[in-house]
Amino acid sequence: MLEIVFRNWHFKLLSVVLAFALWVAVTGEGVIVQDFTVPLDIALRDGYTLLGSYPSNGEVRLRGPETVVRRIDPLRHEMELLVDLSQASPGERTVQLGPDTLVGVPRGVEVAQITPNRLSLEVDESLTREIQVVASVLGHPPPGYHFYGARSTPETLTIDGPRSQVETLTRMRTDPISLEGRTDPFVVRVGAVPDSPEVRVLDTRLITVQVDVDAAPEDLTLGSVPVVLAGQVYEAAISPATLRVVLSGPPALLDGIGPGQIRAVVDVSGLAPRSGSYHLSPRVEFVDLPASDLARIGVKSVSRDKVGVVLSERRISP
Repeated sequence: MLEIVFRNWHFKLLSVVLAFALWVAVTGEGVIVQDFTVPLDIALRDGYTLLGSYPSNGEVRLRGPETVVRRIDPLRHEMELLVDLSQASPGERTVQLGPDTLVGVPRGVEVAQITPNRLSLEVDESLTREIQVVASVLGHPPPGYHFYGARSTPETLTIDGPRSQVETLTRMRTDPISLEGRTDPFVVRVGAVPDSPEVRVLDTRLITVQVDVDAAPEDLTLGSVPVVLAGQVYEAAISPATLRVVLSGPPALLDGIGPGQIRAVVDVSGLAPRSGSYHLSPRVEFVDLPASDLARIGVKSVSRDKVGVVLSERRISP
């Protein structure tokens, strides 16, 4: 029996000595404290978001054996402060940050401190909707010139954010566009940012804005603008058959409007013949005029706000 115990005794003794030396090295190692910056991750259920601002990182103080603490890499160990609000309903929430909220801590290391140690958060439903884009202009053109308006492309953008913020927004302005020194129409590409920092634009493309600047407007009176019917099914008598229309716009554009490029349209869609006449409102339309020109031409007045239309029983030929 003793022969078995003492067999290779020098190897066994060496193993005991090494184990004892390792125990002394470990138990005698110094303990240190070190601070780390780790990301803060707040988990919400689908369709919810946070109101207000909150820190994106937290400071944690760890205590442990020097050889272990010195080797800690927050990225490699995937350390983060995890706040679980996946079951939270809309409203204010106060969250205590303790050792249990810090994940990725190596074994044998103690969480000594977390800063901040609590968070005040407000949960809200998220909302996505389209909102109108409005060009924002600054200043004025030189004397003798006029700003007629601006058109944005696209006309709307999709935004996303807390319901309480998104619901109150009616429009979104572009970055300012200066009119100083401008005497002709021009195009500019600008950004558009919501007034609320908690609302984000899902489409981050630049906005193309057509800005219409031209010579100061003058009036042009056209005395015999024809009245035409839209949606006509029956033969009809129109009274009066022509109207006087006063236009306002840059002289060069008004001079280029020919007799067949303007008309007063009356919509008779769905109307049936009857003994009396219909009194309908005309709308002025332009034919074969570019959109950029139309933006600088306005209808100042029309001689009649109603036009009489009498429909007969006879249908017009197909």
